[in-house]
Amino acid sequence: MSADKSSQEWHLTIKGWTEGTYRIYGDVQKPGIVEPPIDRVETLVREMYQSSGYSKEDITWKRLWKSPNCTEEYLLKLKTKYPRPEY
Repeated sequence: MSADKSSQEWHLTIKGWTEGTYRIYGDVQKPGIVEPPIDRVETLVREMYQSSGYSKEDITWKRLWKSPNCTEEYLLKLKTKYPRPEY
């Protein structure tokens, strides 16, 4: 089986997480580019790579953006209230 590579953006707001743009091998999938919510405080991307259908998925999370008005302490409080999305 062939390799698989995808990425999913996630935006943290004061109301929780919202899905952003989804890509497979860098190509934007439907519904297309998802604009970040105006009340976001952080944007993460979940990247997944699987070398074959029989191998384990390699998953990483990376910060793409953080509001300059948001402290790390406040982010920690939000992330405690709203844990990172899992699949």
